[in-house]
Amino acid sequence: MNKQTKKILLIFITTWILACTESKTSKNSETNSILSTMNDGYIHAKSLNGNSLKVFDLSDLNKTTDVKAIDIGIENIQYIPLERRNDCLVAYIGKIAADDNSFYISSVYDIKRFDSKGKFITKIGQRGRGPTEYPLINDFSISFDSNVYVLSRDLKKIFVYSNNDEFIKTIPAPNQVSDLCCYNDEIVCYSTDIDGAIDNSFQIIDYDGKIKKQIPNRYKFHDRIRYRRGQMISFCENSKGIFIKEQLSDTIFKLSGMNLNPKYVIVRGGKLITRGLLSKVVSGPPLEIPQANYIVDLRTIILEDYIYL
Repeated sequence: MNKQTKKILLIFITTWILACTESKTSKNSETNSILSTMNDGYIHAKSLNGNSLKVFDLSDLNKTTDVKAIDIGIENIQYIPLERRNDCLVAYIGKIAADDNSFYISSVYDIKRFDSKGKFITKIGQRGRGPTEYPLINDFSISFDSNVYVLSRDLKKIFVYSNNDEFIKTIPAPNQVSDLCCYNDEIVCYSTDIDGAIDNSFQIIDYDGKIKKQIPNRYKFHDRIRYRRGQMISFCENSKGIFIKEQLSDTIFKLSGMNLNPKYVIVRGGKLITRGLLSKVVSGPPLEIPQANYIVDLRTIILEDYIYL
């Protein structure tokens, strides 16, 4: 586990331990893969490119099981009291990220940086309409050299600051980007598709904003089929690489070079809201999904040998 992963602060995690029930062979329409029984007790799949996928069948998990932290790979829990002054109070947590020596907490309007003991260091950037200011924070990420990349979707810009709050530059953000993740020498940008206007779900850019790779949206909505709440994306980085899961997908992908390759499949037994489900409605008002009838993975966390949904 790398240093950044070790410092991730997990708050209020509801954990399902991924276990597999009785295996069976079937066609998976969402991943275009064939599921088949293997001797190790897991269901495996073959993707279209021939890669082997491990499949976790959660369709028969109907009850919650109490487990200890050690049972799910958590060996140590450290509580960090944050410094409490008027200029560094945290009223709302939008996202937490970390570098080697500190961690960052964002709200809609600001980012605060604390050291490993909870002492306040500085704010990153400032809300406003000036050339070095952002109106709102849609997302942010920390680069390998500890610079902070702050996304303003409305301005179609990414503001770049040092971790000591020195403004560096702005770079262009691709169209309708809602989430980003700095990884090695690139920034992976994700555009959520609510109204069917997005051609590319993922775009990989360099640290000057130049587009290096575009990954098209395979399941486009039309104007009468939309998931009104939008779609969350989870970026998970560990020593094995960076993993990505869309909320309306049963597949976890791994970024390899400039390609997204399927790695794991989560079987929900028909309880996952998928693009295929949304595509069945072709007329009438925009489709509203009853949340209580389905399982919605708001966030996915992959830490070494465990997956947390």
